[in-house]
Amino acid sequence: MSVDIAHIDNTSYRSILTAAIAPSRRAAQSLSTSAFSKRMPMSNSNAQSVEERIAGVVHRLLAQHSIDRDVGADEDLRQAGLSSLDMVSLVLSVEEEFDLMVPEVSIMPANFQSIAAIARLVDSLRTSG
Repeated sequence: MSVDIAHIDNTSYRSILTAAIAPSRRAAQSLSTSAFSKRMPMSNSNAQSVEERIAGVVHRLLAQHSIDRDVGADEDLRQAGLSSLDMVSLVLSVEEEFDLMVPEVSIMPANFQSIAAIARLVDSLRTSG
């Protein structure tokens, strides 16, 4: 089933993503506490900027659809080829990449529209937490 998030208000979108993410977060936390003392980021954070790391996550998601292209920092990720389900994976991947949790209130289209928007969100979460 495909959900066209362009026609869903933020509250509905947040509910859909939260429902999809919650079981994955619980499984990841369970695995993390049983097998690892600390999650390691997928990339070397000292060598890459926040935007470069997010671009890597986006590139990996696009590659799953055989889309091999660079995505500009301000380019709409849905237009680049990410589906609704990819957006759920994007939230989870960003959390893993930066070893943080995106609060439910921050899971909205505006925060995940582009690489630059995600970078702003990550920066704000890192400085507030």
